[in-house]
Amino acid sequence: MEFSWILEGIWFILPAYVASASGVIFGKISKIPIDLNKNFVDGRRIFGNNKTIAGFIGGVACGTLIAYFENYLEISLNLNFGFSMTLLLGFLIAFGAMIGDLCNSFLKRRLKIKPGDKFFPLDQLNLVLGALIFASLIKIPSVNAIIFLLFFTIIMHILWNWIGFKLNLKEVPW
Repeated sequence: MEFSWILEGIWFILPAYVASASGVIFGKISKIPIDLNKNFVDGRRIFGNNKTIAGFIGGVACGTLIAYFENYLEISLNLNFGFSMTLLLGFLIAFGAMIGDLCNSFLKRRLKIKPGDKFFPLDQLNLVLGALIFASLIKIPSVNAIIFLLFFTIIMHILWNWIGFKLNLKEVPW
């Protein structure tokens, strides 16, 4: 298929997207911050209140679960996206996305950027970069799929954040 790299990219990144969105929802259930309200050596919070233990664990679990369903669909429908989505790969993608988000938050705190303030383009791409780094232990998508994902994720991030804001899941629309 001529544009199979689009499907490959979406199939690859889906556990990361689900992990990121689920993290926001699970973070509303229990608000215990992942940094346990601790400060870094610079006196500022390590991550901040918006990064919660429940959000991280719930995000990784939901992203991994989506990978399980992707694997099931691949087998039952005989799909081929250039790689097989395994449970381990899905876990690494979801875990990487959540770590990428934590790294972004850590960097924002060091740069004195307030929680929720814009930090373009890292706010949009942290989950893709984290997912790619961790998934690279097993498999990464094609170069075309990665390039597609970088642009697609910026657009999707803006759209989903606006929806999350409208649903009162986020305090700001970005």
